[in-house]
Amino acid sequence: MQVLHDLLKVVLRILSNSARDGHNIKCGDKVVRRCYFQVVGWLADYMENSAIHGIYTTQCTICESPQDRLGNLQKYPLRDA
Repeated sequence: MQVLHDLLKVVLRILSNSARDGHNIKCGDKVVRRCYFQVVGWLADYMENSAIHGIYTTQCTICESPQDRLGNLQKYPLRDA
């Protein structure tokens, strides 16, 4: 998990510098323009999102539902952090 977080930190730091300082990019019309790149969204499937945020996939994040009852519409006590 820490390796993934360290890798994302490096990649996002590079993009952050690019957003602040910009890069000279030759466009399709052969003119060089100063471009500023920004990450405005991240698409991830459920398992990737769980890994990035360190979320348990075998527990309900809202209530104390037993693992074998996940997906059941029964009401269980809410988690008390």
